[in-house]
Amino acid sequence: MLRPLLPRKLPCVPTADVAGEAVEIGSGVKNFKRGDKVVAMLSIFTGGGFSEYGVANENLNVPRPPEVSAPEGASLPVAALTAHMALTQSIGLKLDKSGPHKNILVTATSVGVGHYAVQLAKLGIAHVTATCGARNLSEREGG
Repeated sequence: MLRPLLPRKLPCVPTADVAGEAVEIGSGVKNFKRGDKVVAMLSIFTGGGFSEYGVANENLNVPRPPEVSAPEGASLPVAALTAHMALTQSIGLKLDKSGPHKNILVTATSVGVGHYAVQLAKLGIAHVTATCGARNLSEREGG
């Protein structure tokens, strides 16, 4: 039953979110060059994010702005993509402000997906009601 979820090859090096520097570039890559700072999402089936080096498709890489550290950048791909898909595909929110106004409840806004969901929902002119644990309340007030 779990066979499809297990790694295809062992040893398995987990994690799909990475950030770093491009040290080698494939011949078909057009948008990146050696030395570029990037954030990438590796295959969720093969992982490799905890490796010293990883291989990512060009279309799953974005340039990392200089003000974003590698650890900050590495926290982005899966959490932000999950929030994006939940808002745009599950509830139909238009992030370009072209759709109808929506009221959205986002839970656990002090971490990962919830944090990104609030920011993306505000892009889509949604009214956001957010929840978080009491110990994180001071972080969320006024945001």
